[in-house]
Amino acid sequence: MIGVSRLVVLLCRYRLRHAWNALRARPTGPMGLISVLAVASSVAYVLLFATALDVVGQVAGEAAQATALALMVGAIALASFGSRASAGDAVLAGSPENEFFLTRPVSIARLLAARSLAAAATDPFGALFLFPVLIAAVITWRLPTASWLIAIGISICAQIAIAAAAQTVQIAVVRWVPRQRRSSAWAVLRLLAALSLASVWMSATWMLRAPERLAPRLPDMDRWLSLTPAAWLAAPLVALRREGVSSALFALALLLLATVSVGAV
Repeated sequence: MIGVSRLVVLLCRYRLRHAWNALRARPTGPMGLISVLAVASSVAYVLLFATALDVVGQVAGEAAQATALALMVGAIALASFGSRASAGDAVLAGSPENEFFLTRPVSIARLLAARSLAAAATDPFGALFLFPVLIAAVITWRLPTASWLIAIGISICAQIAIAAAAQTVQIAVVRWVPRQRRSSAWAVLRLLAALSLASVWMSATWMLRAPERLAPRLPDMDRWLSLTPAAWLAAPLVALRREGVSSALFALALLLLATVSVGAV
């Protein structure tokens, strides 16, 4: 049996080497272009979101800024979950990774845990969309240097939880949906993924282009956002701003516990 830790190392080595070989073979190809655009857009998002959060704070105060942060990180996490769950790459044969594991005695639970942990190190594009929003809050609120480490911890927890939940949905579709209805199930998941991605762009456009109009509506949104995982993702930075490092570490520990619970389920 391959242990989880050894499996994580194996997955990280394979995925990073695969990405590097694709980039080295065609530096000006699609992979290189996507990498450059992802990094450039992430830097731009930091500045844009920082400006938008500053405007929200001037119009509606500190509480509205916390709600705006939760709204954006929640929308990004939902879109990431939807796109992963609808991909089907964890359960459909054909990829080299899946074909390899079909020849090795690896349990589903062990493979899911390893893939979830490896996602934190091998999914830079997922981090490049969530992390900039967190850093924008750090810059706007002028938080101490330790807040960067807290933002990294939030991003890692989010990626692990999203990867675990998405794989669980894929496994559930294959296990419990009859074969003749499986194509319809994947189509519904892809439709939901498209809707979640559209919600991200709508929220981001609203916040970046008209933050002064969004700010007065944020107190009403806070009532239901506080009941969603979006509030958990924003909680460590909000606690750091309001109460200090100890409260932020406690909120981050709760987020880590929630992440472990998702993986366990």
